Amino acid sequence: MLELSLSPGSEEQRSREKELLEYYYKVTEKLNPSRAEAFNDPYLSTRVTPINLISGCWEREDTFSLRESLIKVAAYWDQLRQDDAPCPADFNVYELAEHECERELIGGLLNIVQQLEEGLIPIGGMVRPEEYEHAKMVSEYFKSEFINLAEGDQQRELHEKVWPY
Repeated sequence: MLELSLSPGSEEQRSREKELLEYYYKVTEKLNPSRAEAFNDPYLSTRVTPINLISGCWEREDTFSLRESLIKVAAYWDQLRQDDAPCPADFNVYELAEHECERELIGGLLNIVQQLEEGLIPIGGMVRPEEYEHAKMVSEYFKSEFINLAEGDQQRELHEKVWPY
């Protein structure tokens, strides 16, 4: 629950947050050694990410991130398990290949959106009236480029649906 703030703030505030976090770790190490040991688990993120993602993945329409975390759990299962229990998440070759295609699609879209937001079109797509025609032209160009990355009609349709502008 206690982590460094990602929001911009004063250097003093960030320094204070870091001190509080360090204090928390020291006190936890003394009062709750098993929890302190968990903090040092090299697979802690792999263990907790699916739990953190599950509650909101459908509302956010982000089953990709949950699946990504479960694939990672399956990949590291031998290091994560406490006994001989089989991994509860199992992905076949076809499912892994489809996930990789989706990863590439999301990566391509994020790259294009990042380029757009770095000066061509502001976050959210709002532009001044005098810049509208140029922004529209830029958006149409990048949308066309993104759609052309698709392999086949079904993927082309998906690319068109996920275009954010």
